[in-house]
Amino acid sequence: MRKSVSAGAAECLQLPLHEKQESEKMRQLVVLACFLAGCLAQKPHPCESPPLLSGALTMSTQSEKLWTYTRYIYDAVGQRIRLFEMGMYNNKSFTYDVLLLFREAAMYEISYHNHTCKKKPLKADFQPMAIPKDANLLGQAVLGSSSAPGEGLLVNTWMGDLPDKSGKYVCTVTEFGCIPVSTSYQTKEFGWVAVSYFNNVVGIEDPAVLNPPDFCADAETKSGEEPTDFHSLFLKKNSSPPMMSGGLSVSTQNEKLLVFARYSYDAMGKRIRIKELGSYHNDTFHLDVLLLYRQGVMYKINDKNRTCLKKRLIEDFHPLAIPQDADLVSQATLGSSSVPGEGILVNTWTGDLQMRKGTAKYVSSVTEFGCIPVSTLFTTDRKGWVVASFFNNIIGLADPQDLTPPAFCKNSQLEEEEGEHLMTYFGLSMPLLQRKVSGNMRALILLACLSACCLAQRPQPCSSPRLLTGRLSVTSQNGKLLAFAKFNYDALRQRIRFREVGSYQNKTFHVDALLLFQQGVLYKINYRNHTCCKKRLNTDFHPLAIPKNASLLGQAVLGSSSGPGQGVLVNTWTGDLQMKKGKEAKYLSTVTEYGCIPISTLFHTDQSGWVVTSFFNNVIGLPDPQSLIPPSFCEDAQLQEEDEEEPEAFFSVF
Repeated sequence: MRKSVSAGAAECLQLPLHEKQESEKMRQLVVLACFLAGCLAQKPHPCESPPLLSGALTMSTQSEKLWTYTRYIYDAVGQRIRLFEMGMYNNKSFTYDVLLLFREAAMYEISYHNHTCKKKPLKADFQPMAIPKDANLLGQAVLGSSSAPGEGLLVNTWMGDLPDKSGKYVCTVTEFGCIPVSTSYQTKEFGWVAVSYFNNVVGIEDPAVLNPPDFCADAETKSGEEPTDFHSLFLKKNSSPPMMSGGLSVSTQNEKLLVFARYSYDAMGKRIRIKELGSYHNDTFHLDVLLLYRQGVMYKINDKNRTCLKKRLIEDFHPLAIPQDADLVSQATLGSSSVPGEGILVNTWTGDLQMRKGTAKYVSSVTEFGCIPVSTLFTTDRKGWVVASFFNNIIGLADPQDLTPPAFCKNSQLEEEEGEHLMTYFGLSMPLLQRKVSGNMRALILLACLSACCLAQRPQPCSSPRLLTGRLSVTSQNGKLLAFAKFNYDALRQRIRFREVGSYQNKTFHVDALLLFQQGVLYKINYRNHTCCKKRLNTDFHPLAIPKNASLLGQAVLGSSSGPGQGVLVNTWTGDLQMKKGKEAKYLSTVTEYGCIPISTLFHTDQSGWVVTSFFNNVIGLPDPQSLIPPSFCEDAQLQEEDEEEPEAFFSVF
């Protein structure tokens, strides 16, 4: 036997080179297979979830008395929890905002609308998100499929007794990361309570929410007040769905109203900005309104005259969500499902909503994946049917500044008249609770599983998203140039739009420029005068990408890697670019490791010297694709061919 093995080894050593390589690959594959088999054979152990966690959850009871949707922020280090909740209890809806400070044995019921705070004793002990060491493993399973990466999630389900021995619990967490998926436990009042977690992220986006607001500083616990039990908090709830930006159109059954609008939506802060133009009773109008529901005020803004009208807002805030009691009408594909990218799968829901004065009916369509609003039909006895259609939606805020009153509104006085009944499209649009965990969650789990391997790999040159919108600042080495711009970037069709303000040689300027590289032209656009200047563009299109011949300078964390959410991993690259007429340019670019989102770029030519560009408030996608098409009043613009004028280059646009 030993001889045959030695002979086999000798034969292996005499293999041709390519066969040796194939044999080596086979041995590596076998070792990997054995290693994976060993890993999968390991018995799962009780675990603890990350100490800092944010996400959302739903809670329902066996008795069907209670249902809640909650956004939570969890800090096991400081033993603090913040809950923004909304729900139904005994067929009555409620909202709630509560901060639990377990170390201080205190809780705060917070109302930003009235700037009031109630402080109460908290009798519950802090229970960290963890599987107790005495828990029993029920089983391990894959949610979804294990056939391909990203299609499934490996989870472990545990069972045991509650700490006070009042009943049983069943808890499911991810195998990697110990992220909570679902929990069921017994209570005397409600029977079994089911909790489902989703949209979880490791870290805390805004640590300030775990501190009492300033107006809570004087709140005192009333003497003799009963301590609050933790589970009773879910009898009152409030929630904050994601931030969104996009466009919408609104029309009415009687054809009196037709509106096109752009919106910025922040359910966390209960703020909406709507910039619209339309026709009502055959009269055209333009309206720019900022709705601040927590403050109970609205601003009608006129940027042209720099005036502001401030009024009381008495409407309730309606988040974009599908109510829990909605009935599913149908599921369908808009477009075609024959080829990816040609269609979209949507669900249509219907139901009734209790309003301040009577009942309203709605029919809402949302995407199956992501729960993005598509359209809403809404009717009341007074107003008939109103149709709202959503388009060009992006997740996030293209311009967070939109949700802050302009500086010239600072001295606006509140008009003391009857509060404004504003029929907004978000009052028309139904709340849109995500009934499914999105693909982002699966991607997050996959990223967590692969992170150890990824960090060991050498960074590779990358390309930024082909459609990108955001802000940037530009400064020059000689200090002559300082500019701030909003950009829309389309690498597919080589188009860029800049709307910028700045200072050049101590003179302020404003430029609105559309660069069409494939056509070799740029438009300088003036909406105020409805004029257009068309010039030759003598610059090559340079996509937001790290060239393949770039050299890696280094990898670093902006911020801190000590705790989750405290920093971002970036790569810095350098190299040379060949420009037209044989000229060379040097660059130094920093992008994120994940997503290749631009952070900053230093660009040098002999003509301009060093120019520094910093990117911020980036979102993937184009909120307004129309911005990359010349306006109609540019159709007759003639190409300027002055001999004395150099063709416009990219950085001269600034």
